[in-house]
Amino acid sequence: MKLLAVLLLMQACHSSQPDTAGIDTIRIHPHESFDIKLGAVLGTGFRWMLADSSYQSFLRLDTSLIVQAKDIDGEPETQVFTFTGIKKGTPTLHFVYRRSWKKKDPPAKERKFKIIIQ
Repeated sequence: MKLLAVLLLMQACHSSQPDTAGIDTIRIHPHESFDIKLGAVLGTGFRWMLADSSYQSFLRLDTSLIVQAKDIDGEPETQVFTFTGIKKGTPTLHFVYRRSWKKKDPPAKERKFKIIIQ
């Protein structure tokens, strides 16, 4: 029971909160930076990529890097995308998890983040 309470507390303290539509919401101010971390297994050819560029008038993609906890083939990695708010607005970041050479195939996974820049 204590473990459940700790897990719920950890979830509540996270900066992004899912809403009923399955879209995480992140609140920032202009010129503030934030990271989005998504798990991947790049050795399979899959990677996270942005589905469109509609966010670019509100957010700047500063860096996109890959973090691997262990240097073992097939070990999961984390793709880290760092963004900075440019101006007030509510863009949505839409990530798709797919093989880059199979753009016509539906993505294996999708994640959306509503960014509220206030």
